[in-house]
Amino acid sequence: MKKIVKTYSLVLSLIFILSACESWLDINTDPNSPAEDAMTENVYLPGIEAEVAYELTGGFPARYPNYWMLQVGRDAAAPDFATYDIDESDPNNMWTYSIYTSSLKNAVKLNKLAEDNGNFHYAGIAKVISAYILAITTDCFGDIPWIQAFQPEVYPFPVFDSQESIYNTIQTLLDDAIANFNTSEEGQELRPGDEDYIYGGDINQWTKFAYTLKARYAIRLTYAPGKTGAGQADIALAALANGLNNTSDNPGIEFSTSSGAEAPWYQWHIKWETIAVWANEYMVNLMNSKNDPRRAIYFTQTITDDYVGHRTGNMLPTNRYDSVSEFSNDILAADETVFWITYDEAKMLEAEAYLWKNQPAEAKTSLDDAIRANMQRLGLSNGEIDSYIASIGPLPADFEQALKMIMEEKYVSNFLSTEVWNDQRRTGYPVISSADIDNPTYSNVPLRFMYPADVKQNNPDNEPDVNWLTDPVWWDNK
Repeated sequence: MKKIVKTYSLVLSLIFILSACESWLDINTDPNSPAEDAMTENVYLPGIEAEVAYELTGGFPARYPNYWMLQVGRDAAAPDFATYDIDESDPNNMWTYSIYTSSLKNAVKLNKLAEDNGNFHYAGIAKVISAYILAITTDCFGDIPWIQAFQPEVYPFPVFDSQESIYNTIQTLLDDAIANFNTSEEGQELRPGDEDYIYGGDINQWTKFAYTLKARYAIRLTYAPGKTGAGQADIALAALANGLNNTSDNPGIEFSTSSGAEAPWYQWHIKWETIAVWANEYMVNLMNSKNDPRRAIYFTQTITDDYVGHRTGNMLPTNRYDSVSEFSNDILAADETVFWITYDEAKMLEAEAYLWKNQPAEAKTSLDDAIRANMQRLGLSNGEIDSYIASIGPLPADFEQALKMIMEEKYVSNFLSTEVWNDQRRTGYPVISSADIDNPTYSNVPLRFMYPADVKQNNPDNEPDVNWLTDPVWWDNK
């Protein structure tokens, strides 16, 4: 399900979410913002949802990694962010203004307000969103503040909680959210409705969403210290039994053609004209090798009716513009829908879970279902879908080769999602290295985001001592 973001929601989020920051993890009193007593649950929710969709799901955590994951061909001379040349200023806005003084802080405030008022369905939604933001944050950085966050008077310099503890918190938040959703509507003075851009207040759908996130984050830990792939698969399969059932369940926000409410990739490329967005050589070659019909959805054809990608690390000469594929108008549409997770991803998770359980027949069935769901969502015909599924053949008997097959399909179906980077770091598939670009600044693909400038300036004593290029996050332990 999806709801259309109207311009006023983004204006609202700018009013009360993107407030100026004076002390770390705190915001000033803004005379232009609504008073605290005016901030009811139905006022908080739409702004939080809109910002998460724009700034996180479709924003910086998806943008930079998908250049590194070679889904996007960067038309720029090296050194450049696509060739790993970044510094502490790059993730600063995401950390400070999109998360810690904004979306996560307001999700925490929404949860407390809703619990205090006995409006438990709102509290459940706040917990799901908090878990979702925490996962994005820890997956990008590793250890992050949580227990001491948002208490500047008590903890002006919050410690960083371990990623392992954050993942425990994520699953607890989702369990507590499901419990909130199971609470009777009776006695809840405010219940979610049309201001909920994701599900329009449908708590059954929110419950499915929460269970599916539980599966995503269980599979994330298949190689984590102290975990087993089979054990995490059991957790994921149990959650998926209560998760998304079909593509109509997909939690997403459809952006608008109205000025200020366009989708993130549109604003990144079309409106602000910051970059040219070309297909990447690596991804196009992978899809060409399988004659993948999704090429026509993702990319344009060249003057010779071919699909050709650009190799990151150099400028594309203007006389070759018609010889390289660009992102399609569908992908760069102003009213594109940004999905937080999809039914096709759920089936990919299920396929991997069955593989870990040594049930290859079930794994292949789930993989085929995932491909079919993804292609149907993209508008491909049954004939195209059947032909493609037949062409990829059976699941290999070898575990690693089977996992590679699943991950390569998930790489294509999760186009432009930050999950592509998470899966590649976790499993090693698809196989991507700095050798796949020209003129890399460093010899390896980044394994995490560096901690931002605000941390280094305002909380240096608690900043974890890690190398963003070479030190994997806790769960990246294959």
